[in-house]
Amino acid sequence: MSDLARVGQVAAELIEALDEDGAVTDKDRLGVVAIVVELNDDIGTRVIYRCSDNRRWIQSGLFTAAIRSVWISEADDEDI
Repeated sequence: MSDLARVGQVAAELIEALDEDGAVTDKDRLGVVAIVVELNDDIGTRVIYRCSDNRRWIQSGLFTAAIRSVWISEADDEDI
């Protein structure tokens, strides 16, 4: 699989997980969608992202919420 195909694979896995886990109900409406990709080369690492909403404050809030979600999830994992 090419590196770029991994982006599509992860997006497809997310869609499948949302559908199977029952995380999305009939009352939910899809909000802002973002894709973040880390790129590495000989010079270093950079992050590229695209967001369905081009307003910077919306993007910032979405990424802040994602960071919080990661920390909360990590804390839950430590309790196991």
